[in-house]
Amino acid sequence: MPIAVIFVAIYGLVLLLALRRKLLGRLAGRSIRRRIGQSLLVVAGLMVGTTAITASLIGADSTEDSTVLNTYRGWGMVDYLVTSPNNGFFSPDVASRLAADPALARVTDAVAPGIDRVASAADLDRRQGESGTVTLVGLDPAAQRAALGAFVLVDGKRTFLEDLGVDGAILSRRLANNLDARVGDRLRVTVETLSPGPPVDLVVRGIARAEGPGA
Repeated sequence: MPIAVIFVAIYGLVLLLALRRKLLGRLAGRSIRRRIGQSLLVVAGLMVGTTAITASLIGADSTEDSTVLNTYRGWGMVDYLVTSPNNGFFSPDVASRLAADPALARVTDAVAPGIDRVASAADLDRRQGESGTVTLVGLDPAAQRAALGAFVLVDGKRTFLEDLGVDGAILSRRLANNLDARVGDRLRVTVETLSPGPPVDLVVRGIARAEGPGA
């Protein structure tokens, strides 16, 4: 319906101009009759141009919608991510206070504390790396079970992170493939902040499928 309205409005304006300026209208009609091929070429060119512009707009909207949908799928069961000002860290008891808030309890299923950072990963031995497309996530195992569910590993095992120990880590399948990482490999993690702490050495305890929180 909107396209038909626009079509009628444009051609109605052209017809109105032709009626008000009769000389221009007669010249245009004479040119169309004498140069039919050129007139058809102009109309066809305008149609092709309009089609190309419309197709690009549709493609851009489709890409944007697909990106948003894939983001929602990637978050899994996480609907809202609350971050600290200036990209800092909350106090550890903030998640507990949010979970105990009666007003939030009516509209939320669970609250889990965690660390979510955009990062880079590199294997200096094999000179392989992933830059800017890695997300470093830290979760509290005590809140993991109720809030997000279990990670499903490539070997079929399921884990709620309690069995990782203090030095355990799980990699996504994609990152593990890109780095050619295997269970038992060692990682060194550093976080760049205003006052960075010492590096932390971790061990790959499992490789997660892209399901649930592993997505």
